[in-house]
Amino acid sequence: MTSSKQQIAQARRHIQILEFPFSDVGSSEIKIETNSRLHNWPVVYIINNDERLYVGETTNFLSRTRQHLQNKQKQELEEIRVILDGTFNKSTCLDLESQLIMLFSGDGKYEVINSNAGVADCDYFDREHYQVSFDQIVENLRVLGLFNQSALDIRNSNLFKYSPYKALNEDQLQVTAAIMDDLWRSLEIDEPSVHIIQGSAGTGKTIVGIFLTKLLSDLGTPNQVPTSESVFDDYYLEGYKQLFEGRKIGLVVPQQSLRASVKDVFSKISSLDRSMVLTPFDVGESDERFDILIVDEAHRLNRYSAQANGAMTNRYRKVNERLFGNPESGNSQLDWLRKQCDHLILLLDPEQSVRPQDLTPKEIYRYIDSSHTTERFHALHSQLRIQGDSAEYGDFLDQLLSVAPQSPIEVPTIEGYDLRIFNDLEEMIEEIHKREQEFGLSRLAAGYAWEWVSKKNKGAPDIVIGDCKLFWNSTDTDWVGRGNPDEVGSIHTLQGYDLNYAGVIIGPDIEVDEHGFLRANRARYADKRGKADVGIALDPAERQTTDEALLRYIRNCYRVLLTRGIRGTYIYAGASTLRQRLQGA
Repeated sequence: MTSSKQQIAQARRHIQILEFPFSDVGSSEIKIETNSRLHNWPVVYIINNDERLYVGETTNFLSRTRQHLQNKQKQELEEIRVILDGTFNKSTCLDLESQLIMLFSGDGKYEVINSNAGVADCDYFDREHYQVSFDQIVENLRVLGLFNQSALDIRNSNLFKYSPYKALNEDQLQVTAAIMDDLWRSLEIDEPSVHIIQGSAGTGKTIVGIFLTKLLSDLGTPNQVPTSESVFDDYYLEGYKQLFEGRKIGLVVPQQSLRASVKDVFSKISSLDRSMVLTPFDVGESDERFDILIVDEAHRLNRYSAQANGAMTNRYRKVNERLFGNPESGNSQLDWLRKQCDHLILLLDPEQSVRPQDLTPKEIYRYIDSSHTTERFHALHSQLRIQGDSAEYGDFLDQLLSVAPQSPIEVPTIEGYDLRIFNDLEEMIEEIHKREQEFGLSRLAAGYAWEWVSKKNKGAPDIVIGDCKLFWNSTDTDWVGRGNPDEVGSIHTLQGYDLNYAGVIIGPDIEVDEHGFLRANRARYADKRGKADVGIALDPAERQTTDEALLRYIRNCYRVLLTRGIRGTYIYAGASTLRQRLQGA
């Protein structure tokens, strides 16, 4: 007897992709086709012209095609392709539809005109076996000219990783639905709101922020409807949708590198525009109020403090004068956003503040406590980045970066995750090169324990350890996507990004003292703004960057760097006394 898996494998050898003109003539051709699966079978289809593309699924391809031909938004499209497989069912098609939407969005060849409301990530019988055929379908579509890149290259791209079409997990869906419900009620009664979404590194805060921005923008776009069944369908109904129409929406991204990457994504997505991605200064200096602002990495907003240079400090004071009538008011960038919008959604993690200029823990927790009171606090718990037991890996990092003395740590063997400690830096670099060849998106990272010498002297190495001579990242924007495995990324280059493999160099900026306690080595910490006093803070107690505060920032930096790797993390601690905490190192 042939097993079900064998039957599926056999059937998949007969995947068909049929092409028709997207017109009344094409509809007639479909009608006379003898293949019954065009009339009564679950299928996935793609409609496109040279610039725009739509993906859908249906159980009656002929009927659905006729409906699309009546849709003014799609009348400019020219071709329609239908994917047929004798093993497809409704769940399979919903899954393939979602994945194709994400992959087309990540490829960047077409502007995808789907809404993101119906993108789903549901499990079903034999799903893992269908995934193999999905990759083959993508390759077949690439041969036909619909994709520029392979599925692997697309999944490694920023366009894919920050796509608003990423399917949300249950954790993220619940948070998004709760915020949407409250926003609808608040808009209806004209009541301002502040929401907090708190999640540690890898829980998908940025994905939720981008998803929300797209969803809200779609709701404000006439004639936009969900792709398929969705928990957000009700918001597209008469009466609901009107509340969101015409709203001024922005996504605030404080970090330069991440902001540039998100702008690139927004420039290629229907109903989004790169102008929607803002700096805190863009908001503070705007003559128009915003209805809804979503703030990614909100812990990186600046408090009232000395900025990168005198011009930026003066600019900061001018915003305070403009909004609060006094350049010395002491208001933070978070206060600016609160002042300039009616509804504020903050995505944050207090343990990812890495500079004295960032919001203080006191200010962050003031907003967190307030959101608890108003029942507008939402937590993301599910770890999405690390492929393996994230709790076990988290326990390892807690011990490694603990302030208190620790016995030598046994490095855990985590199923599905490649965690290694290296005593030889050259060996680690070689392994990162191998992973780059296999999987792509494998990079070196280091604590900010070495001066950026090459910025002024191009030929001079920045990081010298033994015979290894390394350079910091050659670009400040999208280094992860455009960088190479010979360069080293810093916290300011990598925060907010994913890697397949991260090779992390722990430097002498952090050390274990003679009593076993962890401490910061101020002299070896090369980030001048990362250890400077803030100077102009109104509260004298908040002006000085104490050794305790500096240790908190450096520990946060390393925790961020050590949680970038999806498939694995390699660690070299030979430049730091922290190495003595690792058993066998």
